[in-house]
Amino acid sequence: MEIPHCCVWWAEGFDECAVKRKGWRLRDTGPCHPLAKVKCHHGPAFTLYPPGYGPYQRELAAPVSPAGKLVRIGASSTEAENSGQEMAGGVAWWRTVFRAALDAARGVLWSRGSPVDDPRRLRTQKRHIVLTATLLGLTSEIKDDVVQHIADCLGVAYLVLSDLRRDYKASSTHLGRGTTIIKAVELIPVDRTLDKRLMTAGYIAGLWGKPEWWDPG
Repeated sequence: MEIPHCCVWWAEGFDECAVKRKGWRLRDTGPCHPLAKVKCHHGPAFTLYPPGYGPYQRELAAPVSPAGKLVRIGASSTEAENSGQEMAGGVAWWRTVFRAALDAARGVLWSRGSPVDDPRRLRTQKRHIVLTATLLGLTSEIKDDVVQHIADCLGVAYLVLSDLRRDYKASSTHLGRGTTIIKAVELIPVDRTLDKRLMTAGYIAGLWGKPEWWDPG
């Protein structure tokens, strides 16, 4: 794994960074594989997350590969057909935290007592629906000016997002809320900046801190 040349603590006027790997972190939360722990003399050690993951998230927030490239699935893909979820630019949204809303929009509720190795539990589905609705600016707790910033970040018309926000608030079912979330997702332009826009929208919505990226390219 490549290590960034500059640390997250560097600021104008600092001397040159000397980032070194300090081992691997096996986490109870976050991606289900070890994450690199790195350290520079400018500040405390920090953890490198793969593209598309929010802090401590087990599920991707964006349909990207570990290299940060969009995971595209053709309309004839067996996986897409079995999922019933061919949508939004032909990318694999069902591999992300949005899977909960996708299933809810199809009337599929996850089990209350699924096997221990199956993460699809009803309480998890509810939590992911709220998380993705918050990321998209659909929840009533988010102020109007913040929704405007989220809309600008995602490349979605503010007035349309406001209408969907009212629909989300008016819905009391998983089906209705899932459908509203997917309507919002389908409005987001799909391009190589998608994961960065989603991560930034999550920051604006207050889900996590300001994201920092390192692009080895």
